[in-house]
Amino acid sequence: MLDLDHPGIPKYEVALDSGDSRFILYHFIDGVSLTQYFECFGKLDEAQSVGAAIDLYGALSYLHARLNQSSIATSSPPMLSSIPATTAWRL
Repeated sequence: MLDLDHPGIPKYEVALDSGDSRFILYHFIDGVSLTQYFECFGKLDEAQSVGAAIDLYGALSYLHARLNQSSIATSSPPMLSSIPATTAWRL
């Protein structure tokens, strides 16, 4: 999944394997989590909510088009194994 290219998805920098652990480093996201945003500013107004939903839909739609069987781990519950997604909100 190193070829992902969407403004709503962090860019991968490097994947590392250290024995029992695997790490994926991706580009720094300059922003805060949605929880942090709510704590600072309260809830989003309607226009902000619609804009965020459209942006997130675009990123999820992009990922959905690229998902395949090898992206899903057969754990309990099943999990996406190769797509770390982070959403940040600019202050």
